[in-house]
Amino acid sequence: MPFLETETSILDVRAGIGLPITVYKAKRVFQESYPSVENVSTERNRILWSDGISEYQLTVEPIKREVPPDS
Repeated sequence: MPFLETETSILDVRAGIGLPITVYKAKRVFQESYPSVENVSTERNRILWSDGISEYQLTVEPIKREVPPDS
């Protein structure tokens, strides 16, 4: 029944190449306001947020690719 479906909390970030990446997605508890993405902040390469249940910290590091030596 569509009227009983709960909402979804989503946190997307835009990567350096411009594509959106979903880092958090959760269905809300029936007739409740949580989990709900709140208090989102960024610090250098970290994203911090809470959902009313837990607090999260995501650290993003670029992949370091080795350059092969000249043959």
